[in-house]
Amino acid sequence: MADHTPQLLGAHVSISGGIFKAIENGENIGANAIQIFSKNQTRWMSKPLTDEDADKFKRAWYHSSIKEVVIHDSYLINLGSPDPTGLNKSRAAFLDEIERAEKLGIGYLVFHPGSHLNSSLETGLKTVAESLNRMIVATPNYSVRLLLEATAGQGTNLGYTFEQLAAIIDMVEAKQRMGVCLDTAHIFAAGYDIRTPENYEMTIATFDSVLGLQNLFCIHLIHNNICQILLLALCTFVQILCIPMYSLFSRALLFVCLLAPIFEAKFGPLVLLMGFVLLLGCILHRTHQQICLVFCLVCGFFHIFCMRTLILRYGFHGH
Repeated sequence: MADHTPQLLGAHVSISGGIFKAIENGENIGANAIQIFSKNQTRWMSKPLTDEDADKFKRAWYHSSIKEVVIHDSYLINLGSPDPTGLNKSRAAFLDEIERAEKLGIGYLVFHPGSHLNSSLETGLKTVAESLNRMIVATPNYSVRLLLEATAGQGTNLGYTFEQLAAIIDMVEAKQRMGVCLDTAHIFAAGYDIRTPENYEMTIATFDSVLGLQNLFCIHLIHNNICQILLLALCTFVQILCIPMYSLFSRALLFVCLLAPIFEAKFGPLVLLMGFVLLLGCILHRTHQQICLVFCLVCGFFHIFCMRTLILRYGFHGH
């Protein structure tokens, strides 16, 4: 039986003015899920998260339409570093990320596995797993799930194949605290073709066989340049967002949801109007598949000027 659980769609939003502001920023763009940094992502040191900060965030979240929140950790952290000083610094910073997530009541923390630098791939994967085991032991009663983000594989970066992500999780003792975040730009750059329905299904099937779809909790729909817009906006948006829809009406409504986070809030009425125009066109001309493709391509071009979007996998079994 098909699962019609609504997809959660949103964007990475700013916490400028206070972390509680992220909730308002998410609602202003029509999102029902958001990703945030819990602190300045380019600095090791950060201002402590006070009880007042956490309470204001939780109250804002409780009274909002935001269903789920994800934190992305600092870009400085390298849990696979062979340098003892850098590794200890990274582990301390990552532990702080977990503690901040728990204090805010956020259940997901996305992070890059790290880089092995001048060591080996195998050593780097083991170091990441050891780091995660230490973090989990230090937070035994926490509910935060740690989501390994698939990487593009530049340089000595780890986690650019599904097998590498699986290897890390296999070495983590508390597997119930682990999960995966797919980044479409990263996996495409790493060699996973998602440009056609057939290749998309093949990639997802590969993921399922290696990691299991039950471990996929978040998808970053993102691009890096014009070429990826042409390839991924047209194809990946269609595969992930259109194919799981089972009715013409739900497709049209999903298009509205897709564009809502992309435009500023002041363009909301225009987005809504475009959605209804598309719906009318689909009904009258019954050419919804062609309209799907064109509309998703247009979304991709606008998307280059805007924040990256994400889908939180919340019971997502549409494909």
